[in-house]
Parts: sequence; structure tokens; C-alpha cells
Amino acid sequence: MDITPFLNRDLDIPLYQQLYRHFKENMHQGRLPKGLKLPSKRLLSSQLSISQTTVERAYEQLAAEGYIVSKPRSGWFADYDSDAVYVKKPGASPVQTKAKEDRQWIDFHYGTVDAAHFPFSAWRKSMVASLDQYGHELYRPGDDLGELELRTLISEYLYQSRGVNCLPEQVIVGAGNPALLQMLCKIFEANLSIGYEDPGYPRAREIFKANHMKIIPIPVDDEGVCIRKLNEERPRLVYVTPSHQFTLGTIMPVNRRIQLLKWAAEHQSFIIEDDYDGEFRYTGQPIPSLQGLDQHHRVIYMGTFSQSL
Repeated sequence: MDITPFLNRDLDIPLYQQLYRHFKENMHQGRLPKGLKLPSKRLLSSQLSISQTTVERAYEQLAAEGYIVSKPRSGWFADYDSDAVYVKKPGASPVQTKAKEDRQWIDFHYGTVDAAHFPFSAWRKSMVASLDQYGHELYRPGDDLGELELRTLISEYLYQSRGVNCLPEQVIVGAGNPALLQMLCKIFEANLSIGYEDPGYPRAREIFKANHMKIIPIPVDDEGVCIRKLNEERPRLVYVTPSHQFTLGTIMPVNRRIQLLKWAAEHQSFIIEDDYDGEFRYTGQPIPSLQGLDQHHRVIYMGTFSQSL
């Protein structure tokens, strides 16, 4: 089977992204079955006249998303199961360090950032410029959902960076994750059952509990939330952190994501996807969102700009 891609050097798209998309699309279409061995980095770089670094970046991104897997002393293999795809129906935060008594201390508390690196000067100039231009509008009541211009930019950014498919009218801007979760709970009826990752984000659990939801712990393995347990319990909602599981830090691979989406579609349940720090990665691009794979409108996507800002 010839799986060598054609790379167009005249495009603005980097070569490693073209290579990444080639393998990803062929796996989705079933041309690269699960278990098929991929060309080595050296062989592929020779065939395509590109550097091994380019191939390595593409393979690392595919591995991070669960499309391929590396086997020691054997090479890279396709790990995406195209048979799991269902048919579409018609119609870690930056570490803060500080010196104290000649010792180095590291703050491992989640949600904190290193304020020493915040661009206060640039931020101050931006604020002053905004006040000069729009200050006369500050006393006027704004849109309840957030300013339309901001929601438009957010929807465009989320599509480009996270693969989220949404219109500005679907975006709601709020004062942080807890406030938006509280608002979301009010949409659903009381005593609703919600699957909760175990272990998971304790603040979210407290919000669900305060809103009289029936919390069902769902165990987490090395690929994310357990589908078998979801099938047993059948909660109306399930709260997950697929791009960076809180607190274990694992990334949910694409096969498990498709299983989760299939479960939600079959049981008419909703998934709350908390993408709390999806932008933060040491290597490769951010992992595409669960919402971007959803074909049945069962995913409620949540994110934050707090740490990235």
C-alpha cells in the first residue's frame, strides 16, 4: 500500500502540517487501518526530501491525538480505528518560582501564573488607548452574553486553534469557569444525574452538588473516562477534561473521544467539555477539541483565557 503523501511547497501551510493532515485524513477514510506500520522518519524524510525533524513534528502531533502509537524497537503504527466512527445523521499552568532563604520554591498549586512575566507596560498602553477611543461607552449597559465583537473574535479563534464549530450567537462570556458552570446548571432540571471524572476537578463537583445534581463518579483510566461505566449508569450529563485530564494530566485519544461521542448520541446525553488549559503544550499543536468531532450537537464546550492572557 502506497501511503506516501504529496507535499506542496507553494502553500502557506507548513510541511509538517501537510504531512499530519495527510495521515489523519487517510485514517479517517479507512485507508490506513489500525495496526499498519508507518514509514520510519528516516525513510519518509528521504522519500519526500524533507528533514527528519519535519516528520518527527508530524508524528508527535498524531501521537498526541491518539492516531498513532510508537512501539519500542518496532516503529510507528496506526492506532485509529475507523470502524468506530459513527454515521452522521441527516438534517499545566506555568510554574511560579521564587527564592526564599537561599532555597528555590516551586508553587504546584493549579491555576496560578508567574506574574513577573506579565507584560504590564503593553497592557497599560492598550487599556489607555481603549479608554481614549471607547471611554464614552463604558457607562452604557452591554450585551448580556458579552459584546458581539468579542464573541465573534472568540468563535473565530476557537475554530482556528481548537477546531470548535460555533457561531458568535452561541458564545457566552462570563466571569470565569465557576460562574459559567453555575449558569449552566440552571438550564437543566434539578436532581439531574451527572457523570463526574473520578478523580476530577473538585470545584466543579461542589458546584454540581450545590445545585442538587446527582453526582455519579466515573473512573478514569489511562485514556480518559470509562465508557463501560457510563453505559451502566447512563447519566444525563457527563463532565470531562479530555485535553488535559484533571488531575492525572492524560490526553484522551481520538478512539476514546469517538466512543464517548457515540455514547452521548445513543443515550441523548450531553457532554460538558472543560478545555481549561488546552493551549498549553510543551511540543506540537494543541489537541483539537471534543466539540469539533461532535456530529450530533451533544457537547457543551467551556474554556478560559485566564492563564493564557
